[in-house]
Amino acid sequence: MTYHYPDIRTELRLPVGNVVYQGQLNADATEITGTYSEPTVSIPVVVLKRTANPDTVPAPLTADECAPRRNSDLQGCWAGTVKDGNISMPITLKIVEQPAATFRAQFDNPYQGLRALPASVTYHQPEMKFEIDGIGLSFAGKLDNGSTISGTMTAGSGQSFPMTFKSVDPRAEARLETQKDYRYASPDELQGHWNGIATVDLNGNKVKLHLAAHIARMPDGSFFAALDSPDEMERGIASSSVLFAPPRVRLEWRGVGARFEGKLKDGKLTGTWFAGGQGPLGSPALMEFTRGE
Repeated sequence: MTYHYPDIRTELRLPVGNVVYQGQLNADATEITGTYSEPTVSIPVVVLKRTANPDTVPAPLTADECAPRRNSDLQGCWAGTVKDGNISMPITLKIVEQPAATFRAQFDNPYQGLRALPASVTYHQPEMKFEIDGIGLSFAGKLDNGSTISGTMTAGSGQSFPMTFKSVDPRAEARLETQKDYRYASPDELQGHWNGIATVDLNGNKVKLHLAAHIARMPDGSFFAALDSPDEMERGIASSSVLFAPPRVRLEWRGVGARFEGKLKDGKLTGTWFAGGQGPLGSPALMEFTRGE
């Protein structure tokens, strides 16, 4: 951040490009008016106003908070599946009904690393709507019975498709987490926490991309892997598949078009990182993961 009255410039540097806000402070120091830009978006006029009560990020709703109750039609955890091409992504909507028929809701899409996104909900029995302004997603449907909501989902692109949500146990997610085992007894075991750096080509420049893969062994012998990409401010992206035929390893996160293919040898994962040809980080890159904490 740089400041030379009245000019202010803030910049967030990311591998995919910089996020910049450049503006000017007004005479009484109550507002900043400027331009916001990122690699694919530019907003010519953004006004920031000084406040003593800044917005806060709400904590994720707990299973106890959104447990169904008799005097609320909507309170609970609702699960559905979004299909994007040949990718099926599970999503959930957690709803708490507050006094005066108002709602607090959060949306999760773990395949794209989206969790606890605030959603606005309106309900006029049996019609129900919700909107997520941050990603331009909306849904309109009807409560068919006490356990199903059927309607239409509309993406920010304007594409619409049928969607059904079913009531699920809000504690199921927490139980699943307790089943994930990251412990390992041998360097030849896949489970554990892994850190790595891929050197990718970004518009002719070599850029280092830090990645972390958290791989758990499940009770049935299968594996689950969550991906963190701190340089891109992404965390907890759920894997769509993990294949391990020693020493061969294939980790895939289809929701964000990424995968790793390589071998596990001498306690290291060595291979190639792919971003599926999507975006500026789409070119393959050599990658090595080592165990972390």
